[in-house]
Amino acid sequence: MAYFAKSLNLSRFISRQSLQRISMINCGRCFSNICMRSLQPNNTENKPNYAKIQTPVFSMPKRLMSLDPSTINEISHRVMDILKLYDKIEESKLQLGSHFMNDLGLDSLDHVEIVMAVENEFGHHIPDIDAEKLLTPQELIDYLADKFDVAV
Repeated sequence: MAYFAKSLNLSRFISRQSLQRISMINCGRCFSNICMRSLQPNNTENKPNYAKIQTPVFSMPKRLMSLDPSTINEISHRVMDILKLYDKIEESKLQLGSHFMNDLGLDSLDHVEIVMAVENEFGHHIPDIDAEKLLTPQELIDYLADKFDVAV
């Protein structure tokens, strides 16, 4: 960030110490990290011009569901929602017992992408040895229920 501010010749508005600590400059009206409105000189008393430095606001996307599922139905709904959103799966063919490769026509790369999507959704790493065995939505649901100690 300091390099970026120097490349824009912002050092005349920002002190050297602030330049090293800067993470976001924003006037509150813009969405960009560097807002030129906040860097406008407003020097009326021959004081150095400093930009309005705000504390950084890091907003993570909020999850509407709990990270750790509490029921088998929650796991089932979340897994099926992931599979319905996958563009190569026809929703009419998707059932709990549908085999990813035989019934749904997916290849091994698609299988890996599905496993990765499930890992991201539940925040749980699935080892490759186990992932190779998870070939139906029901097997995914049962595996996750076992890992999260949810009664089947």
